Amino acid sequence: MRALGVALRILFVCAAILLSACSSSARKSNLNVFTVAVAGNQVFVGESITFGTNGTFRMKSINGDPTSCKGKFVYDRFPKGKAKFSCTNGETGNLRITAEGNLSGTGQGTSSLGPVQIIFGYSLSVVNSKVRFPDNTQLKVVGNRYVLATGR
Repeated sequence: MRALGVALRILFVCAAILLSACSSSARKSNLNVFTVAVAGNQVFVGESITFGTNGTFRMKSINGDPTSCKGKFVYDRFPKGKAKFSCTNGETGNLRITAEGNLSGTGQGTSSLGPVQIIFGYSLSVVNSKVRFPDNTQLKVVGNRYVLATGR
């Protein structure tokens, strides 16, 4: 009987270690990636946080106003998915997204500002090659801020 008690304690400790290892690796699966969206003449920069087949994103306008947006996405038929967002200026929208890599992808949708493009998980140079920014500009880093600038 005493041996059974010891065996149960060992089993309990092993189960606890396994569960903590699983939850610890699940936390490591949360990955933040560079995210850019263009809605009309507004450009937003921020990050997406992915966990499995869903996640969230947060972005701020780089157009000199205080607008920020946040949203959620889900891959309902991987690599295809959908997203919804809302902004502090009342703007809302829906997007269709497509995963193009483990943590990267693009999307298109609509809002009251007009068509919306979103891209996530790519370097700045790839973002500039894939996104049409207003007035044929490009996204650049000046100091520690993102800005739109002409030329390369």
